Amino acid sequence: MLSWGAGTPLRAQDDTIRVTTTLRADGSRVDKKVDPAAQEVTETVYDTKDQVTQTLKYKINDNGDATEGVAYDASGKPLMKVSYKRDGNNRVTEQLESTPEDKLIRRMVYHYDTLGKLSGVDTYDAEGNLLKKK
Repeated sequence: MLSWGAGTPLRAQDDTIRVTTTLRADGSRVDKKVDPAAQEVTETVYDTKDQVTQTLKYKINDNGDATEGVAYDASGKPLMKVSYKRDGNNRVTEQLESTPEDKLIRRMVYHYDTLGKLSGVDTYDAEGNLLKKK
């Protein structure tokens, strides 16, 4: 599964499009294209036979932080959507995952300690039941 980009800001000082490739230990790779002017990021995962297995497209804010995204399967069919809420310090406070039809799948609530470091994530199902407290 792809990471949704909730952590490291992706915005460059200018609007230069950047493309990076990450090789994984299993031989697969991830190509990431960051387009600051369009405020979009596209990550494409390839298996060891160079076949696309999944694509993630997400929007970024002016700081380069992910705001929302959609994961697609190898054929381009949407699998899942994600959106983020942030606090005044631009930290993710809530992550919502939903179906392509906008039906909530799960909600994650992020907690931070007094130093601003992530201290836990509570995961809830679509009905609001706590699934995991971390």
